Parts: sequence; C-alpha cells; structure tokens
Amino acid sequence: KAGAVNRMTDQELQQLVATLKQFEGATGLITSHPGARYIGSGRFSYGFTFDQGNYMFLLMLADDWAGAKRIKEFFFEQAKKHPSGLFYSAYDTLTGEPLEALIHAGYNAWLAMQLLNYFYFTGDREALQLALEIADAISLLQTERGGFPLFIAVEAQFSTLVYTTTT
Repeated sequence: KAGAVNRMTDQELQQLVATLKQFEGATGLITSHPGARYIGSGRFSYGFTFDQGNYMFLLMLADDWAGAKRIKEFFFEQAKKHPSGLFYSAYDTLTGEPLEALIHAGYNAWLAMQLLNYFYFTGDREALQLALEIADAISLLQTERGGFPLFIAVEAQFSTLVYTTTT
C-alpha cells in the first residue's frame, strides 16, 4: 500500500540490539566495522562517533536506558575532545583513546541530537549540557557564507581511515 511504513517489531529491535551488544567494548561504545583491522593502527576496535549516536538511538528505542547512559557518560566523562570542543571522528571502543586525525561536524551534530533525545526522555542535564557544548563548538566553524566544513584535519599521529578485513 502506498505510503505504508514498514516498522521493526519489538522482537526484531531487541534482536538487533542484542547483536550489536556483541561488538560493545569496555567503554560502552560499539565497534563500527567488526572484523576490520585499520591499517596504520592495526586495531580491530574502531568506533566512529556517528555510529555511537546511531547506537544510542537504537538503545533508547529498545528501552535500554542503561546502555544509552553508558554512551552519554563516555562522551561526558571520558572522551578526549579536540581543543575546538568537538569530539574526534573515532575512538577505540576498548580504551576510549581517539583514533582519527579528523573531526566531523556532522558526526558531532548527530551525537548532539541523540543527547537531546536522551535529555528529553530522562531529564539528564549532563546530556543537555553536552549537546549544547557541541552545538556551540559547531557554530564556531560556520563560514562567512553560512556553511560548515565537512571535516577538520587535525593531528597527524592518529591512524588512517583505510581499513582491511581480516580474511
């Protein structure tokens, strides 16, 4: 039927979250490409900030508020920020160490939106504070023409974006 929306069942959502939890690191973050080893770092535990926002959203949909809180707490308490006030594009899901030489405004904006959702449903003011800090930092990147850079290249000591599978 035209205009019909296919929705996941609660059981399908719970199954998806259970599958993703298998790739959760000690930080509460999920590995973005399980089984992929990133050239330059040799790590298997790469977690992109954008994916953490997606995971947080799924956890909230599945009523896993403790899991969503772990992600909020990682970014509020543990995650190292770039001096611009924005989060790096990827973190090690086991140690929390930043792994990318890039900062994506969009990744940060998506994370801020999920923090606002978390605040809306829980009243957690730390989530609101962090979302506002991200928004303020992004606003400083706005160009004279009103746009925003896709990403900012930063310190070169981080690994590359290139990865390979383990097969």
